[in-house]
Amino acid sequence: LLLRVGSLIEEKKLSIAQEHILSTCLRDFLGGIYQSLAPYDFANKSQSKGVLLTTREGDFHEFGILLAAILCNLYRFRVYYLGPNMPVEDIIHTCEQFKIHFMILGLTALPKSRELISAGNFLEQLDGCISKKIQFWVGGKIPVEIATPRKIIQIKDFKFLDNLLEINI
Repeated sequence: LLLRVGSLIEEKKLSIAQEHILSTCLRDFLGGIYQSLAPYDFANKSQSKGVLLTTREGDFHEFGILLAAILCNLYRFRVYYLGPNMPVEDIIHTCEQFKIHFMILGLTALPKSRELISAGNFLEQLDGCISKKIQFWVGGKIPVEIATPRKIIQIKDFKFLDNLLEINI
């Protein structure tokens, strides 16, 4: 749907305002699903693995991490959905505050003029400041290329993520 909307905008058959209206409706719909799956069974949740989901500062592309958060809730992980556009320092603080096992990071290619931090610098800063036990699961089209002993998994699609979650319960 979103690829088709992008094409229609390029063809001048839809306006940016129409795209934003659709995005808002879709975000509200997916947010409702996410909230309905977030059980209040804290006793069982406290025993499950913690997953943090976000994008780097300046990246407002939320649908990938929101869909991933829905999948994580279906598998009953402890989900810390920070949303998009998160500064590195706040991600680090969240990892220190909660027992995080892995992070799902959405990395969208941004125009250089809108990029507050490069994808590589973002990953390197996180890598240097949090426990090496925390795995990075990275979604998006940007290749992950940092030198680290940390386990980094490139998520190629949602089926891959679904399988990854199933084997990591």
